[in-house]
Amino acid sequence: MSTSVKNELPKVLRLIDEFRGAGTSRARFARRHHLHPSALSRILRVAELPPELLSELSDLPRLSRTHLEVLATAPAARRRALVEDV
Repeated sequence: MSTSVKNELPKVLRLIDEFRGAGTSRARFARRHHLHPSALSRILRVAELPPELLSELSDLPRLSRTHLEVLATAPAARRRALVEDV
């Protein structure tokens, strides 16, 4: 059985949209979605990535939520190297 990770970007973007429309605190939203509050904070930073980078990331066959969190929190100058490592 294969355990390969699919591209989690659409799921992360849906989660961000859901949070924005929820009208609740980060802590409450994170708890409801079984996330640590700091993980939710990193996830929310994915929405701040440049549109061209998000477009490029959406084309990758495999991209975990962890990869997205790392990219979102990395300095802009480091992101290109990180994408190439994925």
